[in-house]
Amino acid sequence: MSSPNKSKPKGERKSEHKPEFWVLIASLIAILPLCFVSLILLSMAELPEHLFWTLLFMVVGSFIWSLVYLQRRILFALRSISNALMSLAESDYSIRLGLCERGQILDEVVRSVNRLRDLLHAERTGAAETGALFARVVEKVDVALFAFDPHGNLCMVNERGLLLLNRSRKEVLEKSAQMLGLAACLASSDNKVLRLNLAGSASNWLIKKAQYREFGAPRELVIMSDLTAPLREKELEAWQRLVAVLRHEISNALAPIKSYSQTLGWTLRQTERHEGWEQDCIEGLAVIERQTTALNYMMQSYKNLNQLPTPVPHYFDLQPWLAEIVKQELRLPVQIFSGEPLELYGDRELLSQALVNIINNAIEASTNAQPPIISWQVLTRPGNNHTWLTLDITDFGEGVANEDNLFVPFFTTKAKGSGIGLLVCRGIIEVHGGHFNLMNKAHGQGCIARIQLPLPLSAHH
Repeated sequence: MSSPNKSKPKGERKSEHKPEFWVLIASLIAILPLCFVSLILLSMAELPEHLFWTLLFMVVGSFIWSLVYLQRRILFALRSISNALMSLAESDYSIRLGLCERGQILDEVVRSVNRLRDLLHAERTGAAETGALFARVVEKVDVALFAFDPHGNLCMVNERGLLLLNRSRKEVLEKSAQMLGLAACLASSDNKVLRLNLAGSASNWLIKKAQYREFGAPRELVIMSDLTAPLREKELEAWQRLVAVLRHEISNALAPIKSYSQTLGWTLRQTERHEGWEQDCIEGLAVIERQTTALNYMMQSYKNLNQLPTPVPHYFDLQPWLAEIVKQELRLPVQIFSGEPLELYGDRELLSQALVNIINNAIEASTNAQPPIISWQVLTRPGNNHTWLTLDITDFGEGVANEDNLFVPFFTTKAKGSGIGLLVCRGIIEVHGGHFNLMNKAHGQGCIARIQLPLPLSAHH
């Protein structure tokens, strides 16, 4: 077996004692002139032989002692500083240097190294605590987190992600997104909903993505939120509200039918009927017919809600279209506050159906006979360059009493309403890529029906 010295490169062996060599040279340069002057003075002085040799021995001894002392003193300090710096480089903060002698330049170096050690220790402790907190949050957060390297291999996953994949951490790390069934998530755009079949069950997932760097290498973070439970809660809530409205409407329709049926049955079973019983039967049957007709109308309205026609879009001018619709209304003179000329792209007939229904609601709400107002403006939504038409139909009635139930099927405050009109209007506007909302005015009495539609690039004349 070769010795350690023989295994070292030649250049390394030559430079092994280089620091000590330079300290020795520096010490010699500092002390040798003084020793040389002392020897010259001794040789020039006429001293007895025993005194001459005694002084010569003292000068040479002092020279050697000073040389050894300086070399060891400086080398010890330099080695201590070097060891401390190496410990700091290896994240070992247990070493703290002591001062050599007050006022020396090495003490300033030692103080600087100790300050560096305290600063690094504090930063390392803070970073470790922050990292531990971040790791705990990542592990306990109720979303699945996956981090992929530039090659699409998984490099980080939290507990929720492991539960989703139904595998251990060792089984999934360094595996590709394709092998884990997450290729669609990695290729997906940010803030997109995907339906995925993972661990034997299909669910809807909201995908969010972000980029970060770890040790200088880029990472792709994929955040997956399970939408199944929230959607089921919303769906259950919608069904409960729908059932409550249906129960109310059907109960109101069946109550008189039941009452008149019992009365008519009792009358027909009597051997001696009271005078005018035929007219009572006719009126009772008429009530039953009206109630069944109302029930049938409600169910037909629901059928129409689920069978909206597919729009056939084309270009048409906004202002002439509004003027044509307003002319058809004879009850109140609807006012139009003209804005800039615009061109819309959509199914004119379907949009006319929605607008007529909205204007009809506005006029019926205008109990003070003050006519509704139609106005519009063009807005650019933040985050994109697309322009939108905002069309407001404002009435001056009593406003909406319960905004939460506006778009609940069959909910209505009108005596002869079906509770379907607003839903149909919203469906027509949404199939055109727009939005519809009904809100009370912020100031004053009345309500605003707001239609928002995307404008084609050539909308402005």
